[in-house]
Amino acid sequence: MKKELMVRREQLRLEDFKRIIEPIQRATLGISLSLRGEPLLGKDLIPIIEYAHSKNIAVSFPSNLSVKLSDEKVARLVKSGVDAIYVSLDGASQESYEKYRIGGDFHRVVRNVRVIAETKARLGLSRPHLVWKFVIFGHNKHEIPVVEAEFRRLGFDSFELVQDYTSEQADNDRGTFVSELVRKRKGCYWAWHTSIIRADGVVTPCCLGQRHDFGLGNVLSQNFRDIWRGKPYTRLRRGFQTMAAEDLHPVCTKCLGIETGDSLTSDPPAPATGTGSGSA
Repeated sequence: MKKELMVRREQLRLEDFKRIIEPIQRATLGISLSLRGEPLLGKDLIPIIEYAHSKNIAVSFPSNLSVKLSDEKVARLVKSGVDAIYVSLDGASQESYEKYRIGGDFHRVVRNVRVIAETKARLGLSRPHLVWKFVIFGHNKHEIPVVEAEFRRLGFDSFELVQDYTSEQADNDRGTFVSELVRKRKGCYWAWHTSIIRADGVVTPCCLGQRHDFGLGNVLSQNFRDIWRGKPYTRLRRGFQTMAAEDLHPVCTKCLGIETGDSLTSDPPAPATGTGSGSA
């Protein structure tokens, strides 16, 4: 059976970004310019960062950093005001890196990191903070000491070790967290503190729900403040008060491992396994 992946080709445009940010700029602390794609391929990435920086909004983004970067683009990126770049480099050698990043060029990524670091030094700037994001797999875990010893020499400012989301450790960490959240009827952080806004303007409460229609609204035709305070978002949040499947969105019930008929008067339901991560 052939399985096709859903590919979204929208790119966030500067004019749309301004429309999103202007009504909420004083209440916005920071943004991450990412959603299942490579931000450096976005045509308006740097103008968007420059605009956000002019509004005193912190900006970061993850990147494979595997694209060709001209000296001019690197200089403009460094001067744009971007605060941090999380570089997905899942190996400390070409051999281990390409096992997950199939077709990837370890040396190009390292070269791009060094060029950015050298450009920062030349311009006398401390940003962007370059983070080596190292996802731990069975085939690369022996390289963790190399990451710890070599990250600064390669141009990184820090490193972050992240468990592969399919690993037993990630499942255990997530299971513990979710069980506690359900037992105490604690609201999901995402529903109260942050949102995902797709390039087409659709608002979802978290990255797990990006392929589902939550009916929260679209910022290209509505004010985000109205969406944030609107009935659909209120209804979504209210579900966490009961933790009952009939009150929660299906994506939330799956994430929490709650099934129809579950009751908090008994032991909490077994947590869902799947997406989860831990970092150091």
